[in-house]
Amino acid sequence: MESEKIYNDDSEVPYKSTELGPRQSKMEIEGLLAKYGIKDTAWRWDPENNEVFVGFSLLENINGENVCSYVKVQAPLIWKRAKKSQREEVDWRISLRVMFWFIKSTLEVSFLWRIHKTVAFLPFLRNAKDEPMATMILSRIEQIQFMELPALPSAKTQRINITSKPGEIPP
Repeated sequence: MESEKIYNDDSEVPYKSTELGPRQSKMEIEGLLAKYGIKDTAWRWDPENNEVFVGFSLLENINGENVCSYVKVQAPLIWKRAKKSQREEVDWRISLRVMFWFIKSTLEVSFLWRIHKTVAFLPFLRNAKDEPMATMILSRIEQIQFMELPALPSAKTQRINITSKPGEIPP
């Protein structure tokens, strides 16, 4: 997927009205991770070079085995348009708020649908070389999809004729 800059004046950008600064959102992310039992976290906080992310380990029992996965969530870069003699810069206020709500909703999905956090964060899992595991999975998706898939139940189809006119209640 090609990357284009996203600007804070785009109608699709959420959280434009947030009054929370980036450091407040960062603290809330740390509290959120702790609430869900995620203890091993590390931040890269370098907004001057447009690099802000949180990395954390997920230790879960999956199919009877303890699995430790590394997740890396980068703050999306939501840009402020440059005015006359200014240069463009990232609106960290919005970027960190988006990051907070993404992490919060992903953890909530994991809890509410009773799926492993590892599965919920799958697009953000990294291997030992810090490469996205999703890239490896996507390159083999066709092979994976057809590995021992259960047979789909056959369904009997039935044709239904509707004889009523619009506004009438069918018999």
